Amino acid sequence: MPIMVLAAKICPKSVEATFYAFTTAVINLGYLLSYWSGGLLIWILNITGTDFTNLKWLIVVAAIFPILCLFMLLAVPNGDISKLVEEHFKAARDADGADSDGSQEPLVEPEEPPLGQAVNHDSMSSVKQESKDL
Repeated sequence: MPIMVLAAKICPKSVEATFYAFTTAVINLGYLLSYWSGGLLIWILNITGTDFTNLKWLIVVAAIFPILCLFMLLAVPNGDISKLVEEHFKAARDADGADSDGSQEPLVEPEEPPLGQAVNHDSMSSVKQESKDL
């Protein structure tokens, strides 16, 4: 649960869903890799349903890895993480030329028919005909 709270706190504005989905995908990938590496370690140590001679080494390795991962918490900055992430994304948006609110100008303006004019529903057929002419 604390990992999910941390993932929710670091989500920058305007991309919350995408960033949260990416973060949870990385977390799930970590879980998957830990299950696979545990199974590989059991296979390497030749632990079977009847032979537990190397089980002590599996227990030692299984105890050491989470302790080593605790040191990675030192890399998490103190204070409000969401502000740091938002500043980073704001700088990236400014470098890309986005507006201050994070929105960008559309590349192509949609064409709308003038008021009172009928909409041409055969436009797709004209596009198909033009593409055939090319």
